[in-house]
Amino acid sequence: MVDGNALRKKISEHDFTEEKLAEMLGMSQKIFNAKLRSCGSCFSIKEAKKIVIVLELEGKEAARIFFA
Repeated sequence: MVDGNALRKKISEHDFTEEKLAEMLGMSQKIFNAKLRSCGSCFSIKEAKKIVIVLELEGKEAARIFFA
């Protein structure tokens, strides 16, 4: 389960918007928000890896966010 609040905080800290990050991942903002809320779907490994790179997340920090 994704820690949506922690991920939102990181998105904001890097001056991104959820909409911009969703676009970078090739998905709609609606789908991105559903994945943040863990409504029956999760980020794929490929999507999580891209988020980690874009937001410059460290190993433990990334694990805490994506494996909450």
